[in-house]
Amino acid sequence: MPLDPDTVLCKESYDVALLAAGGAITAVDAVMAKFDSSFALVRPPGHHAMPERGMGFCIFNNIAIAGANTRRKWEKSGC
Repeated sequence: MPLDPDTVLCKESYDVALLAAGGAITAVDAVMAKFDSSFALVRPPGHHAMPERGMGFCIFNNIAIAGANTRRKWEKSGC
């Protein structure tokens, strides 16, 4: 099922996109927990998705999700 001309969905798409967003969150959490660096090599990449919809091979905007999670989680801790 196409989401847009570039983005085709299947029954596993949602679960895989959640894992990709979780990978971005884990990478940022590692750095916030004092790792020197981190890298999330995930598919779908997530950088084309808009706040209200996926597009361009991306279902969620993984960077925006990781950033929002970082603010929610780490600002409370005073980091």
